[in-house]
Amino acid sequence: MRMNDFRVHVRGCQDGRNADRISPVFVWNAPPECRQFTIEMSRDSEFEDIVFLRDTRERYCVYNSVELQAGRRYYVRVRSGIGPWSSAEFVTEQG
Repeated sequence: MRMNDFRVHVRGCQDGRNADRISPVFVWNAPPECRQFTIEMSRDSEFEDIVFLRDTRERYCVYNSVELQAGRRYYVRVRSGIGPWSSAEFVTEQG
C-alpha cells in the first residue's frame, strides 16, 4: 500500500447515506509508516466551505463539533503528509 492509497469511510453509513448528525465516525486504513493524518469535512465537494478540520495520529476521527444539518450532503477527506487526499461523501439522517 502506498502513502495515502487508502479509503475513508463513515462508520454506519452505507452508499453515502444515513450518517449520524451528531457524531459521525470517520475511519480509514493506512500503512504503518503513516503516523499523522489531516481530516477535513466540507459542505461542498471543492472543499471551499470547510466545517471541520483536525490533525490526528489515530486511524479514525469522531466528529464532535456542532450538530450537522439533517438531510444534507457532506464531503470528507483524509491524507497523511502532503500526498493526495482520500475522500468520501455522506448524507446525514433526516431529523
